[in-house]
Amino acid sequence: MTKKLETIRARTVIEVLGAPREHVETSLKGYIDKIKKEESFKIIEEFISETKPQEELFSNFAELDIEFKDAKCLVGFCFDFMPSSVDILEPSKISFDAKELTDIINDLQAKLHNVDMVAKEANARFKLANMNLGKLIKNFIVFLRKAGVKKVDEMAKHIGVQKELIDKIIKNMLEDRKSKIEQIKEENKKRKNESDKSS
Repeated sequence: MTKKLETIRARTVIEVLGAPREHVETSLKGYIDKIKKEESFKIIEEFISETKPQEELFSNFAELDIEFKDAKCLVGFCFDFMPSSVDILEPSKISFDAKELTDIINDLQAKLHNVDMVAKEANARFKLANMNLGKLIKNFIVFLRKAGVKKVDEMAKHIGVQKELIDKIIKNMLEDRKSKIEQIKEENKKRKNESDKSS
């Protein structure tokens, strides 16, 4: 019979990228403080790097040696804290009985389902925000044209978006207008045909 493993020790790396520098450092510290409050694992050793500029952003990372109660806790940690890497230090070999593996798989499926739901909700919110932004820019374009601003370059400057986006939106507006005119013509033609048949 395989001896049940009590703990798993792993070296993990948590990375933060963003701006400004203070936000990156505060976020990383917040991650570590949250990890320290967890009861299913504990930090044995920690190393925090210096914050470094990376193009227009800043990056920082923490290397943490963590002792986990079991593999299920390790999987949960990976989903909750999204480490950039995980290196299992001890033990060198891990075995599971059927129940342990079933619990890990079920827990993994539950977390994946939750991640999928969050991603779908975020995608829906993003689409709605894009749609509302498009409508807002269209209203700006109509307002600027009524105010005498005709050039796309000037519109882009007033609205604060790229010229290419203005061009694309104006093209869509013209296509929508053309489509509506065609639709009205078809409806009028249909009514006329029905009127001729009835008379």
